Amino acid sequence: MIKAKGQMADANGVSKEVLILGLSFGNLRRLHSQPLETFIRIEGSEINIPFDIVICSGKTEADLYKALKPALTTDAKIHTTPSSPAADTQIK
Repeated sequence: MIKAKGQMADANGVSKEVLILGLSFGNLRRLHSQPLETFIRIEGSEINIPFDIVICSGKTEADLYKALKPALTTDAKIHTTPSSPAADTQIK
């Protein structure tokens, strides 16, 4: 895995701050073969950001929503693809 924070030009040539997470095929295989059972946690301090990042996988967005909802605090916001029944949901 590669983690990077820096500047990158957008489609209009405007420089913006970006966070890049490059997953190896090994990372992807593990996430694919063990959905909802494994995750990758990135400490924010490694890349000088004020929060940690968790990468996980599931067969569907609904599966991910069901798995993540109990673990998140009440102020968490979940955004998924518009076709998902859990799109833009606030945990209550």
